[in-house]
Amino acid sequence: MNEEELTALHDEVMALHKQAKTAFAEAQTEEDRSAARKAYPNYQNGHMPSTPAMKAFEQLKRQTLAHSDELNEKTIEQFEHVLLNSPDGPEYCFHIANYRQIRWPEAEFTIGKSAWWSYVYAKYVLRGRFPAGEAQISASPKYAERYERMLATANNGGV
Repeated sequence: MNEEELTALHDEVMALHKQAKTAFAEAQTEEDRSAARKAYPNYQNGHMPSTPAMKAFEQLKRQTLAHSDELNEKTIEQFEHVLLNSPDGPEYCFHIANYRQIRWPEAEFTIGKSAWWSYVYAKYVLRGRFPAGEAQISASPKYAERYERMLATANNGGV
């Protein structure tokens, strides 16, 4: 799938999740709740939408945490492609890098699209500067201040 197709699928999943959330919130009777469960069988209150990036992330996370070799390189590349090209990719790319506890250069462009995920990538994975995310971080006063404080702490021997 290309980025456009992943975005369309992501948007479709998000819209369906929003519809389900609304249906469950508006359900007043047990009959209404039953109808909502029937109409949206995969919806779970309090759970994030099951986007393509989330599904790919869950597979990679299982493999990473289990230190398993069950996924071949081609499958890993396919999952990573989904993460790198999805609208919610910055979040899941950060989490994979964090689970692996290693810099993921191929994902840095994607992570750098989000001020928050750039900041946490710098803090928890790189434990220092993240040039690819600095433009987004500096555009957010909240994260810019946190980032500068983290860098000052990192330069003094801690994070």
